[in-house]
Amino acid sequence: LEAARSVPGGVIREVPVKAKSIMKVLGHGGRTLRRIQQETRTRIRVLVGEGLCLVAGAASAVAQAVRAIAEEATRRKALAAARREARRVRAVVSIHLMYE
Repeated sequence: LEAARSVPGGVIREVPVKAKSIMKVLGHGGRTLRRIQQETRTRIRVLVGEGLCLVAGAASAVAQAVRAIAEEATRRKALAAARREARRVRAVVSIHLMYE
């Protein structure tokens, strides 16, 4: 991460991430984190105990990585809500079919 300072235009940004979302950003076996790093050409270090992601790279790449981290954290929440809604709809349909 320190190498980012020696790159022209290189920056390091601290991104606070809620404790619940840290593991979501990491992904299974670190897949999500590696994907974000590859797509944005940044280096990301996750400080789990502190609830922080340190993102290093060119300024535009860091901005893109920060957006990707935020999207991952919120996308997982949206998927969970969609699954809950689908279960609720299936339950209502089942009850409706029982009484037809």
